[in-house]
Amino acid sequence: MARASFTLRKTSSEAGSYLQYPIDDPAYASREDNDNYLRADTLQLVPTVSPVVQGLYIEALCVDYDTVVVNWNVLLESTLGASPVAYEVIIKYGSEGNPRTINRGVTVVETTASGTGEITYVVNPDNRWAYFTLFIHYLSTAGDDYYEPVAQVKVFVPKDNGSTSALFNRIPEYYRLMDDLQDGDSGGPLRKFLSVFGWGLDHHKSLIDYLISMKDPQVADQEVLDTLSRDFGVGLLSADLGTGRLRKYLDSIGEIRRGKGTLEIVERTLKALTECNVEYDSSASPVPSIKVYAQRVNLVSDPRVVTGIVGSLDGGSPSSTYTAGYTLDSGVVGDPQTDGDYDGGDSVEPSYSGSSSLTGGWSTYPDALNTGYSILERSTFDIKVIGGDVLYFSMHVDAPIQNLLQDVMLYEIGGYSELTGVQVAVSATPTSVGTTQYWRIEIPDTYTSYTDTKLVIRFADSPAYGADSFGYMLLERNTVGEYFDGDTTRGGWIVDGSGAVSDFAWVGTEGESQSVYTDNIQKVKYTINRLIQSILPVTQLVTTGTVHSNRTATINLNYDITWNNIPGV
Repeated sequence: MARASFTLRKTSSEAGSYLQYPIDDPAYASREDNDNYLRADTLQLVPTVSPVVQGLYIEALCVDYDTVVVNWNVLLESTLGASPVAYEVIIKYGSEGNPRTINRGVTVVETTASGTGEITYVVNPDNRWAYFTLFIHYLSTAGDDYYEPVAQVKVFVPKDNGSTSALFNRIPEYYRLMDDLQDGDSGGPLRKFLSVFGWGLDHHKSLIDYLISMKDPQVADQEVLDTLSRDFGVGLLSADLGTGRLRKYLDSIGEIRRGKGTLEIVERTLKALTECNVEYDSSASPVPSIKVYAQRVNLVSDPRVVTGIVGSLDGGSPSSTYTAGYTLDSGVVGDPQTDGDYDGGDSVEPSYSGSSSLTGGWSTYPDALNTGYSILERSTFDIKVIGGDVLYFSMHVDAPIQNLLQDVMLYEIGGYSELTGVQVAVSATPTSVGTTQYWRIEIPDTYTSYTDTKLVIRFADSPAYGADSFGYMLLERNTVGEYFDGDTTRGGWIVDGSGAVSDFAWVGTEGESQSVYTDNIQKVKYTINRLIQSILPVTQLVTTGTVHSNRTATINLNYDITWNNIPGV
């Protein structure tokens, strides 16, 4: 019995219960947060009410030891309006469980064709289950742009245990030789006939092998994994964080239980549940800090060059002075900056002596040491690096523009044109992955603490492309990945109180700060906040007061959790 009664629905006019909120009734124009009424502080919603998708289904059929045929039907809209419509179908494959967000798994299908479809897909033969999730991409002219999982399916994939060959080898040699003479792409008629029974034998043997080991978290399918979680009293299901995180957690459940309360196990538990690096700082003030680092970070703070490029000129001679007046573009359309007097200065150190207040996140100027080349230089030192870091730079634009790049550099003092400039690292040879070139930058071990650096790019001059053609830059630690920034929408769709939609976010101001990504971040936050007090030692839960075993502490908390942290920041 509840300790205090509560009202599900009132007949009086005042607003109070979150359930009693008919938006078409003027009496409920505002919502009152009243603890006397039923409430749902952790309620999470899709950003807009998704329209009903007509004729929706997905099915999968295993037709070979590594091949699955997937069929689906979705009625899509080709015309966008003010309300979101189902515009595109994306089917994702996962080997360890159904992908929960659009950024997980492997893309099998991505189409705007309405109606039925079919595809034959080769899956991982080492996994006994193949999982497929159908996502709908919703779009509207009002700015809606999100992905929602609407259907999922799994299919058992048997292992090739050689049953067909074993049956065929029991046939007298004469008949085997005669059958081989009629061999086609998939064997003679006798082998084909026996393969029907061989497939059945392999399927049953694989199923028996699976049933023997299905309580292994790395082997169990999604439903069995949820049952294991309940048996262990974990309080998590695959729908909470995804099967990958749940498998990692259950794999270590014995060590986690034995070492509960220790710093090592606290960090290990949080790493398993978040799939992020986690740091517990007991010396932080005013309370110990739990820092959950972002899974991915784009260290380029203005990757699409939206803050503008400031131009500059080099007289090319130590004694030359350009005084005829000229116009420089600040990067803002319709806002040229004009000034006169320009001192060429040193041939390798251009200097501007005018008084124009030119602003922009980037600057470009000719390479005085190498004719036919120019420099694109970031204006701020906002990339923190430390010895041993390996970073990969890429520019996700057309190949002719990528081919212009010659060197990618990091400077801790000054820049390329300055005699006093201090270069931290440089990469001069890219490696191509698909259609994208990646530049590997290694930070020397002499940098024993995090150092502020800025990005500098040397590129070949081209009559067709200039520095203003550059953009979609990505600089990541230890990762060769697809481009993203804080505006990327191809992620989870669950929102928080701030209205954020995607798993991708800007750390600060859009276009002037670095970007981060953590898969399914809102669900991860909710789950960790729900479980954290069962993970931490009871003596670390509150600064003062009493901790009750049957309720969650809400005041005087002795810990602080921060998310999407960046190393060195």
